[in-house]
Amino acid sequence: MLLVAQRVVSKDGLQGINAYRYSHGPSPWPADPVPLLDAKTASLERQAIQVQPGGNQVVSFMDAAVPDGTTEEEWLRLVRQLAEKPAPGAFPLTTVLGPCAFRLDMQPGLFPVWRSEFKELVRHLVLL
Repeated sequence: MLLVAQRVVSKDGLQGINAYRYSHGPSPWPADPVPLLDAKTASLERQAIQVQPGGNQVVSFMDAAVPDGTTEEEWLRLVRQLAEKPAPGAFPLTTVLGPCAFRLDMQPGLFPVWRSEFKELVRHLVLL
């Protein structure tokens, strides 16, 4: 599955986090899951929209490519490992943990609070 959470700001100044869950389908899981972060073939399964999509500025986002069928507990264990790592030297951060790929990016103003922003994005994915 592909999990996407984006903190966005609309042209009117509305701010919120939009979250999406996509299925990759029956194809075999690749040895390198990073290209799946940009997959255009995934099918939308669920979404939680706080700010209507279209023309919004993305302030931060997190993408996770996770094998379909992976339990929430399994991918959250990997997310916790990522959150415990030292602060990245630069964003975007793209990393592979186990069979999963993660990408995190945010505007420079959020760098000092990257862990709390990361956790907030993850929280919205859990709510899907």
